[in-house]
Amino acid sequence: MYGVNQYQSAATDTAGPAQLVLMLYDGALVRLEIATESIEAGHAEAAHTALVKAQAIIDELNITLDMDQGGAVAENLRDIYLYCSTRLVEANLAKDATIVGEVAGLIRPLRDAWDQACVRSSVSVA
Repeated sequence: MYGVNQYQSAATDTAGPAQLVLMLYDGALVRLEIATESIEAGHAEAAHTALVKAQAIIDELNITLDMDQGGAVAENLRDIYLYCSTRLVEANLAKDATIVGEVAGLIRPLRDAWDQACVRSSVSVA
């Protein structure tokens, strides 16, 4: 496990801001998947841990928004992130995989759009 942690730390240390956002989206989606599987298997503590981590990641995405530069896009993202965070609290209280799926359904398209923006950005710079 130590080697994995070293690799993840090195990847985070060398990633640019756009890649870090993509890593946050990916991390949230992984935690949401773990939460869903844990809820379905009846593992409440594992579900709780995954949901709290997913919520922390989404909160991090929210606080890193540049509201001055982002305009309406940043405002819309903030609304989505706040909604997702609230829904994750509800999912955690009820251990409801349907709510977790709803949140994943909101985060995945954002992740995919961000990934495409990163690809386009790297192509145009090269």
